[in-house]
Amino acid sequence: MDKPSGKLKTQIIQSIVVLFTVMAIIGTLFCASAFAGQPNDQGTLESEISMTKAGVMKFGLIAAA
Repeated sequence: MDKPSGKLKTQIIQSIVVLFTVMAIIGTLFCASAFAGQPNDQGTLESEISMTKAGVMKFGLIAAA
């Protein structure tokens, strides 16, 4: 009787893994579309970055990586 219960456990674990994988994919797609919208009219965006700001941003990106 050990074999059928082991097979059932394996099927349940596989179902849970597939469920979470599908949920992660769907969540990623919905979040990507939510953040892809146009920015509101909050003024003009900064088009040029100063050298000081670029240096700070460089270290921030390195830290994030």
